[in-house]
Amino acid sequence: MDLSQEALFDLVSEQVGKDTLQLVEQIYKKENVSEFKLAEKLGITVNQVRSVLYRLQDKNLVIFTRKKDKKKGWYVYFWTLDMKEAKSLFLKRRRQQLEGLQKQLSLEQNGALFICKNACARMSFEQALEVQFKCPECGEVLHQENTQKNVEQLRRTIDRTQEEIEIYSRIEPEEEEIKAKPKAAKKKVVKAAARKHARKAVKKISKKHVKKKTDKKSVLRMLFSRKAKKKRR
Repeated sequence: MDLSQEALFDLVSEQVGKDTLQLVEQIYKKENVSEFKLAEKLGITVNQVRSVLYRLQDKNLVIFTRKKDKKKGWYVYFWTLDMKEAKSLFLKRRRQQLEGLQKQLSLEQNGALFICKNACARMSFEQALEVQFKCPECGEVLHQENTQKNVEQLRRTIDRTQEEIEIYSRIEPEEEEIKAKPKAAKKKVVKAAARKHARKAVKKISKKHVKKKTDKKSVLRMLFSRKAKKKRR
């Protein structure tokens, strides 16, 4: 399953920047889009388009093909979003975020946190003790924070993140078939090799068997010829 447009745009914003979204929208669900057409549609220069595309390429989010313009003699590049790599990067980032969220939830639930009335700083009991429970920014007294709202918000975010990971980690039937094909091919190769080996073994045995038979025949012929010679004498 490919990333939804919303998930893709979230990833691009996070990894490359919101300023690239306009271009990404132009190539979303399209293939081999000319950089000259992109420049025309976006109202910017080809060099500006390339600058954005190279930033996307650094994160493996786009791929390109090129063709030589026969009239002008230069190469024209055509760009496509790499949705497979986009999904892989999306899942990697979401798993990292989930790990951080779970650690934060554990801290919110189990540890006392202190904050000043201006919300300049937020620190653990040990950190607050070091500054004698005074905010290092504004000098106000630090008081223990009620973290219940934060815990609830973190749990919602964790549930949403886990759901996204589960959705995009599912293997589609087509992907299962693709994965199964190489294994089936390997089995066929192994079976073919086994049959070939068996045929060679049978030929080898049959050759030996034939040789033995011919040896016996030649021995019998020699014996009969000797007996015939003796009778003549």
